[in-house]
Amino acid sequence: MVDYIRAIKRPFSDFKKLLLGIILSIPIPWVSIITNNMAAGYALKCGKMASESDYEMPKWEKYGRLWLDAFGAGIITLLYLIPVGIMVFIFAKDLVLGYIEDQNALLSNYFLNPVGLIENYGISLIFIGAFAIMLSYFIPIAILNWVITSKFASAFDFKDIFRKVFNKKYFFAWIFLSIIGTIFTLVIFNLSSLDILTNNSINSSLNLFIIIIVILVISAIDFIGSVFGYTAYGNVLEEIKKNDTNQNIGNNPSSNL
Repeated sequence: MVDYIRAIKRPFSDFKKLLLGIILSIPIPWVSIITNNMAAGYALKCGKMASESDYEMPKWEKYGRLWLDAFGAGIITLLYLIPVGIMVFIFAKDLVLGYIEDQNALLSNYFLNPVGLIENYGISLIFIGAFAIMLSYFIPIAILNWVITSKFASAFDFKDIFRKVFNKKYFFAWIFLSIIGTIFTLVIFNLSSLDILTNNSINSSLNLFIIIIVILVISAIDFIGSVFGYTAYGNVLEEIKKNDTNQNIGNNPSSNL
C-alpha cells in the first residue's frame, strides 16, 4: 500500500534541505532555467530513493546531475505529448492560430460565448483532452525509469513501462496524485494571478513584503508538491518491485532452500 502520510511528511523531515529547495524553486527570470531545474531534479531524486526503500531527504549535491535529470524529464514529457500537439494542429488549428494572433480577443470571445467554443471545437477538445490524459498516465513512470537507470532509452522501454503502469496500485496512485496535482496547480495559478503580482508598480514596503510572501508560498507549494508526488510514485515502484520478488520466490520454491 502506498504510504501517502510518509510521503507528505518527507519534505518536512529536514527543514534546511526543504528551505534550500524552496529558494531554488523561486521563479526568477533566466536564473530559474538553472535553479528550478535543480529543485525539480531533487524531487526526482526523492522518487528514485523511495523506489529503493530510502525515505530520507537526500543531500543537496551533484547539482549538475539534478539539472540533467530534470532537463531529461522535460524532454521525455515533450516527446510523449508530441502526438497531442499533432492532434491539436489537425483538429483545432484555427483555435491555436487565433490564440497566437490575439490571445486576449480569443479568450474574451469564448468567455462571453462558451457555447460557440463547444459548438466549434467541443468534440475535438474532448477527444484531444482524453488522449492527453491517456498519455500522461505513462509519463511519471517513464521519467522515473530515466532517473533510476540514467538511460534515456529506458523512458521508452514500453514493455517495462506497461508492466508497471497496468497495475492497480499505480492506477489508484495516479488518480489520487493527479487530483492533488490539479489542486496544487490551481492554487499556484490563482496566487500567480493576484493583482499585487501582475501590477508592475510597488506602492509601499508592505506591498513588497506581501509579494515576497506570496512568491515564497508559490515556491513552497511547488517544491513540496513535487517531493510528495515523486516520493509516492517511488513508493509505488518499491511495492511493484516487492511483488515481483515475491512472485519470483513463489515460482522458484527451490530458492528458499
